[in-house]
Amino acid sequence: MRSHGRIGFVTYPGSRWRQYLLRAKYFKMRLERNIYPDVYALPLFLTEHFDLVPMGAEVRPGDYDLLFSELNGTQEQIAYLHGLVRKSGASVAVIPGPPEILSRVLTNDKVLLIRDILRECRYLFVYSEDIAAFFDGLAGAPRSLVIPWPFDYARTRTLGESRNSMKNDSIRVLFNVPLRLSGPASTSPLAMKAVFQDVLQRLSASERARITFHTFAYAAEDSEEYVRRGVGDAFPIRLERKRGYASFLRFVGNCSAIVNYTPNGILGRLAFATAALGVPGIFSQNVPLHRELYPQSSFPPFDLMRLSKAATALIAGMLHNDIPEAFMPDASATRRIGDFAANASRFRLLLEPTRRFAPSPNPSS
Repeated sequence: MRSHGRIGFVTYPGSRWRQYLLRAKYFKMRLERNIYPDVYALPLFLTEHFDLVPMGAEVRPGDYDLLFSELNGTQEQIAYLHGLVRKSGASVAVIPGPPEILSRVLTNDKVLLIRDILRECRYLFVYSEDIAAFFDGLAGAPRSLVIPWPFDYARTRTLGESRNSMKNDSIRVLFNVPLRLSGPASTSPLAMKAVFQDVLQRLSASERARITFHTFAYAAEDSEEYVRRGVGDAFPIRLERKRGYASFLRFVGNCSAIVNYTPNGILGRLAFATAALGVPGIFSQNVPLHRELYPQSSFPPFDLMRLSKAATALIAGMLHNDIPEAFMPDASATRRIGDFAANASRFRLLLEPTRRFAPSPNPSS
């Protein structure tokens, strides 16, 4: 092992253009000394400099001391990752996504390859015990290591400081972000929209006029489905334009509250951002980070009666400028989850004692 270790992260965007955009994004991140809280930021726990390796690239024995890779469920990606684990000569760390998303695209052939990958990869990194239980069961042995998120509490707060001020009587609610209306990760908000329509109908016209809902689509097809399914019909919601990371955090910091109530076990990055910025909210409790960050205001994802009661209380609190403490994030949990330096130390300890990686400076310092 080299003193610092050469590290790569296998990327899976399908086109050269998307590969270029990903590299540009991370080049910009390094220039700004920010940390994007996505899976590609995990190598920052070990080093400030790592390679983005496009899928299909030849990786020879000795090229890398450690390779990170997602497990996204496409046949092409699984086959390439299977080959890396079997033939590259490098230690491969696999980071699978939410089980409910992967399980929807499985075939028998994919399962056979995935079981090989899970059993033979050097590290199987997961973000929670919930995810570990699924993938350890699929592997047939306890292989998972629960890792911290690459969150940066201090930098998130700095970036999220709002430069604009809303009207004092305006109430802006962030609503099911990212909006997914297509694909295996669908988080259709139409049922929860009906709940909020009922809550709004019980308000006076002047009170309703103060409240707007805002969301962001994940992809172009989701924007099309937003219109086709009538998400905005008879409901004061706006589909916002895409923003860069810092601009999005400022938008979040300028919201009065967030409601992210989804049947899918999304990973919870947005919940960390809202918690770090002190935004009150309502969340589905099927996401571990939701339960940790908003322990008193996360509920079962299909319990619409509890959602209705919570929405009524939250909106009343915002209208009267007296939000109940139950909707606020747990400040101590948020700081702990977002302690980048401490989490980098924890992450390095998960690696074999013989694997020596130099401590990674905190990019936000």
